[in-house]
Amino acid sequence: MKTLRPYQIEAENVVFAKLKQKIKRQLVVLATGMGKTTVATKILSNPQFNKILWVTHTEELIVQSAKAIISEVGDGKVGIIKQERFDLHCKVVVASIQTLHRRLDKIEPDTFDCMIIDEAHLAMAPTWLKAANHFDFKLLLGLTATPDRLDGISLGNLFDEIVIEKDIGFGIDEGYLVELDAIRLKTDVNLDKVRTTGGELNSRDLEELVNTPARNNYIVDRWLVEAKGMKTLAFCVDMQHAIDLCSAFRQKGILADFVVSDESLCPDRKGVMARFAKGETTVLTNVMILTAGYDQPDVACIICARPTKSKTIYLQQVGRGTRTVCNVNLDTVEERLEAIANSAKPKCLIMDVVDSTRKHELINTYTLDKENSIKKKLFMTRKDKQEALFKIERQRKLEHQQEQDEKVALRKPPVVKISNSERMKEAATEKQLKWLADLGYDTVNVQYTKRDCSELITNSKPYDWQIKAVAKLGYDTAHLTIGQAKLILESEEAKKASKAQTVFESNIISKVKLPFHDIK
Repeated sequence: MKTLRPYQIEAENVVFAKLKQKIKRQLVVLATGMGKTTVATKILSNPQFNKILWVTHTEELIVQSAKAIISEVGDGKVGIIKQERFDLHCKVVVASIQTLHRRLDKIEPDTFDCMIIDEAHLAMAPTWLKAANHFDFKLLLGLTATPDRLDGISLGNLFDEIVIEKDIGFGIDEGYLVELDAIRLKTDVNLDKVRTTGGELNSRDLEELVNTPARNNYIVDRWLVEAKGMKTLAFCVDMQHAIDLCSAFRQKGILADFVVSDESLCPDRKGVMARFAKGETTVLTNVMILTAGYDQPDVACIICARPTKSKTIYLQQVGRGTRTVCNVNLDTVEERLEAIANSAKPKCLIMDVVDSTRKHELINTYTLDKENSIKKKLFMTRKDKQEALFKIERQRKLEHQQEQDEKVALRKPPVVKISNSERMKEAATEKQLKWLADLGYDTVNVQYTKRDCSELITNSKPYDWQIKAVAKLGYDTAHLTIGQAKLILESEEAKKASKAQTVFESNIISKVKLPFHDIK
């Protein structure tokens, strides 16, 4: 078994410490490339677990997970549950959720005492909850790089606590992941008319707008300037977009290929990926195929050609390029940073295709970094940070210290707190589900609690009249939610009512003739 890194040892210790505190449903959050599988296999090899169930969201990841477990644990065979396979006799059994939930009636609840859910952010459907509730386990452990579901809400349905969280920023700062350097490719495409379906931009609407020769050629031309020769993954809207963007690269003489789920369009998927791994092709376009579980360390450029509202999807894409190509299991941060800097891949370039919109709040390098100080920016190299800080300091020294009129700062909207009581963990009401459906969320195939619905509804976009009313009160409305608007306006109404009551009482008192007492 591999020697664990300090943060991996911390993760293992925290899991068992929390288990002693009777916290059975735990979530471990480690950024892509930081060894979630290594931590999990170390935990499952603990002697207190006699039988372990490892669940993945697709059958394609079963073999990959099984190989990883065998390579880490190294004690023989791993059982498989998928399609026609139903092996329960091994200590570790890897299952696809699609097959598992249909065969729960054939498995006794006490069969497994540890259940591990890989890529836990994808655990949204009722099938996951059904499977988790079927077993009488000692530990339910979720593994993910992002603690939110794809629809943007927390994983509170399945897990009680995030026991440890180490994000991309931590990995880069500590020298376990390469630095990220972002380039924003602005386009003239306007996404305002794109519908929202299930909390994400509608793929069909997107395809019509973003899959154009002009946009695809623009991406290729910028790649030739910024990333020529770098092994590149491009994330597209749909299969046709992946094919057309690949074609645009080929037309400029670049060795490119595409991988999609349709076997008639991509009959030799393994061959395509093998050629990319060997360096026989330079650019590989895909549609949600290589966002989870794909490990190709020498990918040095990521093209985010698919607009998204999901931080989870975006970070999954970016994470395909964060792995190092050198050994970073060194003693100090300085040694690790030096090893990365001197390697064949000192950084990963993120080519962020930014389309315009007023209606949607899209996720990209700018939105993720805009609230960060220069020192904390994810998508900027250390060298660029130092130069930026130097410019700021130089400008500060050049400016005269003189009093100036200050601009009136906009008031910050209040934080809306959502109850986390046991009642809120109950199934959502019909009224809540109807509201979510009207917002474009999938309420048929996805499990929602009352708290989930409250969170999504509260964080949805306010009505235009609410935005105008809140703006008049001096609040910043750039990222205003309907919950914040409601809280602000209700508070304002309460103040008016209180003031009116005070004025009323004052008028009454002034009209009442109080008795005069002669004090002797």
